[in-house]
Amino acid sequence: MHKLEKLNNTDQPIIERLAFNLATVEACEKILIEEGFVVGALHGKKEHPAVSISMKAQSKILESFKVLGLDTSMRLKIDKNGDEQQSDFLTSLIERRF
Repeated sequence: MHKLEKLNNTDQPIIERLAFNLATVEACEKILIEEGFVVGALHGKKEHPAVSISMKAQSKILESFKVLGLDTSMRLKIDKNGDEQQSDFLTSLIERRF
């Protein structure tokens, strides 16, 4: 966003929260791979707490993308305008996550 000159001073806290939530999802995924999606409880099995934590973090990630203009509607606008530089930036940003 900085290279594209679309970074505002108010975006910094949003980007920091986005990074935190991405790290949270990654940590939850590691836990779930190791421990599974279900845990034993007093009255039987229940969903692992990391599942709901991950879902909340993913929701916050989507909110951050919308606020920063990195959501699907923005990509459609960019594609219509033929701005390949922005589209390449989004692709590289998403690839770093996975």
